[in-house]
Amino acid sequence: MSNEIFFHALREAGRGAALQDPLTFYRVHAHSMTDRSTPGLSQDYRAEVCLGLSDRLRMMDGNPPTWATNRQLRGISQHFRALASGHRVESALQRKKHLPAMIFLPGMLIATLRARDPIAPWLRSLSSAIVGRPLVQLSTTQGERAEP
Repeated sequence: MSNEIFFHALREAGRGAALQDPLTFYRVHAHSMTDRSTPGLSQDYRAEVCLGLSDRLRMMDGNPPTWATNRQLRGISQHFRALASGHRVESALQRKKHLPAMIFLPGMLIATLRARDPIAPWLRSLSSAIVGRPLVQLSTTQGERAEP
């Protein structure tokens, strides 16, 4: 397990639990695992994690775990594929590469529809790509936000 995102599959299958009080506090600092100041770096990391999870769920198809059916696995896999595409769009926009951002949108839409997910995240990414402004603001230094 390389990232807590893998636990989100359980939530998507209706087997997750949400805690109201944090068990720990995550501190973003210069030596954090996810750099939020280098354009695209954090988004690329998230995309890779989501794709890895999607691929792992696909490999379980045909022999599902007790917490999900084959149909659920396929839907959850598509959900994380859509998230990965959204992160790729965001990464490209943070790097000011508008054409690559647009290229990821059809895959995001297809995965969104296959997962039967709400269309709103895709519409936000589409709008963001059209105007060329990322949705996620980068940090310049700890506690500050960069201008888009």
